Amino acid sequence: MLKKSGLRKSTLILSLIVLAGLFAGCSAGRKEHTQTTAHQAVTVKVGAAAVPHAEILNFIKPKLKQEGINLEVIVLDDEGQLNPALQAKQIDANYFQHLPHYESVAKEKGYNFVVAAKVHIEPIGFYSQKIKAKEE
Repeated sequence: MLKKSGLRKSTLILSLIVLAGLFAGCSAGRKEHTQTTAHQAVTVKVGAAAVPHAEILNFIKPKLKQEGINLEVIVLDDEGQLNPALQAKQIDANYFQHLPHYESVAKEKGYNFVVAAKVHIEPIGFYSQKIKAKEE
């Protein structure tokens, strides 16, 4: 249970850092956001794959609300729609891809997005009852 709690805390901290970068990058180019006062909330639409990215965004949504950020999570089942949606300005940011994937797609499609923060990497294990060592 301690490992799970530590992982959850690490995920929250990492998510807050990532989103702080995303929101800083998103609001920098938007005129209506530069006029924000302490009494005005900022709404940011972030496109994400359902699992785990939208789950992470929804997990930190209440904390961001306290900071004056209304996070609107737009879930797209097809991750291939997220960059075109950002290019078409249907969303303010997306949260789903690692840097090598973005660089490859950006080169192919001509995207010129700001990489505000790198996406987290899930710890993935390989399990088998038959294979005992990676050399096999």
